[in-house]
Amino acid sequence: MEFTLSKSERLGRKEFRRAQWKKRGSTPHFLLFKSRNEDSGKRFGVVIQRTIKGAVVRNRIRRSVKEFFRLNKDLFQDCHDYSVRVVRKPERICWDLISAELRALVAGTVKQ
Repeated sequence: MEFTLSKSERLGRKEFRRAQWKKRGSTPHFLLFKSRNEDSGKRFGVVIQRTIKGAVVRNRIRRSVKEFFRLNKDLFQDCHDYSVRVVRKPERICWDLISAELRALVAGTVKQ
């Protein structure tokens, strides 16, 4: 298994806007959206709003979510695009908390 996040695994703006997203689950801090793609791979994007104050905080959350995808690619299906929307800033930006919440979100153990 390759632990890199290549350019082909990232969603560009054009692909992001063209996709028809379906909500797959939510947690207090994240929403997961999924869309079929024509390629054979899985692609990933993160959306975080400016209402979460501080560029440093937003970038740290974005990096943590991308790191989760990079390390857990086997949890995601091929031929699909995934988008995670950060709804609210976590109380503590800690890898363990973010990883556990995203794992529950992807596993489908949270409400749809």
